[in-house]
Amino acid sequence: MVTSDSKLHVAHLVNYLGPAGKERGIMKLIDNIDTERFDNTIICVNAIREHAGMDYSRFRIINLEMPLGNNFNLPFILKKLFQEEKFD
Repeated sequence: MVTSDSKLHVAHLVNYLGPAGKERGIMKLIDNIDTERFDNTIICVNAIREHAGMDYSRFRIINLEMPLGNNFNLPFILKKLFQEEKFD
């Protein structure tokens, strides 16, 4: 339960972080969300593709740096991460 003096810790899960449509959509969402109420973290499964036009300083990034292809351990890795980070 969220009290008036605590923030919701929100996780956004993406395969890649770079200058593409889905990533720009998440960036717009984060830009327009109330930072007094929400703390945003992006979990990047595969890779972060740096781009001059993207500002990654407004949120926390967790990069799992997993290789391409299916990884049957990913659900267990994410479960552990979500428990450790206490996402809401």
